[in-house]
Amino acid sequence: MFDNKTMEPGIAEEMTRTITQEYITNNRLRVVEKDANATLLVTIIGYANDPFSYDAPGTVREYRVTIRASALFRDEKKGKDIWKEDNIICYGTYAASTENQDTGKRKAMKSLADILIENTISGW
Repeated sequence: MFDNKTMEPGIAEEMTRTITQEYITNNRLRVVEKDANATLLVTIIGYANDPFSYDAPGTVREYRVTIRASALFRDEKKGKDIWKEDNIICYGTYAASTENQDTGKRKAMKSLADILIENTISGW
């Protein structure tokens, strides 16, 4: 389970499910519940949903969800950190007229998953 330091309820559980599924789909590292060779620790340190673009009369056209996280990938067999990032920032933009905050949140989480997978695979 990821750790949540924000006021956004349920985001740790949702991100844990989403990121885990992305690792399973990627199929380059195996996800296990215990006795892992390596551990990925993620803390959500920021969450925002802000207006991003406006039309001529000043109505919001797009919003942008911003997720900030810190992550640590640790080799459990050697007892050392493989990589660490203290401030990963991911965005998910969505149209105010046809989409909602969940769409932006999913896009930002997918972006975070891509970064985590890239770092863990290249680091391992």
